[in-house]
Amino acid sequence: MTWGFVSWTMIGWHEVGVGTMPDEDAVRTVLRDSIPDSGIYFLPQLTLEQYHDEEKAAAWTEKHQEGPVGLLVYYRDGMAAQPPSMFAK
Repeated sequence: MTWGFVSWTMIGWHEVGVGTMPDEDAVRTVLRDSIPDSGIYFLPQLTLEQYHDEEKAAAWTEKHQEGPVGLLVYYRDGMAAQPPSMFAK
């Protein structure tokens, strides 16, 4: 717990590699309109079927190399900004 406090407030590690989303409102609208369920999403997505199909796996590899690549933790209906349970954990 102490290390978390020091790394976030004194060292500023949370700022490394964390940027501001350009045109955030437009991105939020697209996400809300495009993804109906909360969950964790990978971009590009690789399903087990694609993994076992050489042609589909090659297409995925090409998408991955050309980008963009991302990981989205998505709560479609929102959540509390800083729930007490987060600090208890």
